[in-house]
Amino acid sequence: STFSHSLPDAGMSIGDGYAVFLQTLPYRFYCLFTLFFVGLVVVSGRDFGPMLRAEDRARSGLLLNPGSSPMVSKEATDLEMEDGVQPKAVNALLPLAIFVFGTLFFILKDGGFGSRNMTTLEGWTEVLYAGSGATPLMYGALAGFGAAIVLAIAAGLRGGIITASISSVRSMGIAIAILFLAWMLGAVCTDLGTSTYLTVQLGDTLPPLTLPLALFLLSALVAFSTGSSWSTMTILLPLVVGLSFRLGEESVLGGELLMVMSIGAVLEGAIFGDHCSPISDTTVMSSIASASDHIDHVRTQMPYAMVTMGTALIIGYLPAAYLAGNAGSWLPFACLIVGAGFLTALMFMIGRKPKEPTPPGGT
Repeated sequence: STFSHSLPDAGMSIGDGYAVFLQTLPYRFYCLFTLFFVGLVVVSGRDFGPMLRAEDRARSGLLLNPGSSPMVSKEATDLEMEDGVQPKAVNALLPLAIFVFGTLFFILKDGGFGSRNMTTLEGWTEVLYAGSGATPLMYGALAGFGAAIVLAIAAGLRGGIITASISSVRSMGIAIAILFLAWMLGAVCTDLGTSTYLTVQLGDTLPPLTLPLALFLLSALVAFSTGSSWSTMTILLPLVVGLSFRLGEESVLGGELLMVMSIGAVLEGAIFGDHCSPISDTTVMSSIASASDHIDHVRTQMPYAMVTMGTALIIGYLPAAYLAGNAGSWLPFACLIVGAGFLTALMFMIGRKPKEPTPPGGT
């Protein structure tokens, strides 16, 4: 929907938007390499850089850096069991499950689940898109909260329920303020219109084959500055469709292929910038969920994002653009295989497993 209305500039119909999006999937190098790299880290048990040092520190018993400031107060982390209460996993898991599935239920309900063709991927996409928003989250959260209250009463708690609820909200105060300020800063950067200006300027100066790489870097810069991948996509995608198609017709790639690669590059760059941005709502929420220092979280995740970004540019977009004229449709898949091999070799070269914790009284 963000770029389909610009497709007539490329000689296509508005209804071709979903098909074009599917064509971009083989060129989503950064996301695919990131998914592979995450799995590689999990399976190999290896880390590197600041994350490895953080792993070693945590295994030694020091969970946080000295002087760090967790995104939640101690009220949310230093919890103790109420006297006489028998701990049960279901008391935590059931409210969480009700929240997740309750939210999904209200998304499907608000999206018109029963009135759309749910036998196609497009039908599911329309329902999820139409039903998304704050309302399903609110209803799902209320359902999960209600289930938690019932289970707490059944476990023997009475007066502590209200106190715990108020403490939980109070512990989120700093995080909510930071998130709100991040939204404000992102809105200001968007209103300045820098992305539109840069896109128009780049269009008249770049060689056609470097356009995907340049758009990746541009969208990464915009997303990093604004803290929002969605707004970056919404701003840039309508501008690059006609531009990339026009430049592609003057190159060996052809208009449609360069357009597909450029759309994929904008999507990828926006996600990369969002991953690294300290004012991104997803980055802030990750710090909140793990009760970690926000800057420590950004510092430890950024090297991983940078490695996969460099691999996507050098092994992905550059060969895909410069060799596509002499290769077939298999080229992006070959780039993905070579990139995965490179990331595997790199991890075993520079990564190592964290130190095992020292047993009490041991050496």
